[in-house]
Amino acid sequence: MMFGVFSLFLWLTVAAAIPWLRDAFGIAPILGWYLSGTLLVLLPIAIFGGVMAWRELPVKKMSEWRKRLRLVHMNRGDFLWMIIGLFMISILSTGILTLARHLDPRFRPAPWFLAESPGWHAWVFVAWLPLFVTNILGEELCWRVMSCLVRRRLWADWRGWETEFHGACSTGVLGGRSW
Repeated sequence: MMFGVFSLFLWLTVAAAIPWLRDAFGIAPILGWYLSGTLLVLLPIAIFGGVMAWRELPVKKMSEWRKRLRLVHMNRGDFLWMIIGLFMISILSTGILTLARHLDPRFRPAPWFLAESPGWHAWVFVAWLPLFVTNILGEELCWRVMSCLVRRRLWADWRGWETEFHGACSTGVLGGRSW
């Protein structure tokens, strides 16, 4: 259900907020996306994830909240994986874009609201940073909370052989056992 709500926020941002910011204030669409995408889509996702984690805590303490979300300091290995990941994402993205341009020379890798004239625009990067941070935090917090809730629910269903678990597995062997 929450996926649907946040998808609606995203649709409203692209269909209404970005054009409104452009028409009413003369804000470039890319900046409109960074502003409205951050405030109307990604920040609510981050807040939702944090609140959901807080609500399920038996003892409401910030240290317990951080432990529940597995928020720990990065070590040297984490930084190494981060650098390797960024490098691989860059290489693979370049390969995919090159292939797409080869297959269709008119291919546009970005939607209309991310179009920007060529050149170095420091303000675009600065405006992008809040969007980047809320994107990473929002997705991570939501996935950490929701994946734990789903795992816990599946385990309860598995132990009790409840119908909800079998409904999800009805095409498999476990679904056959429930009959």
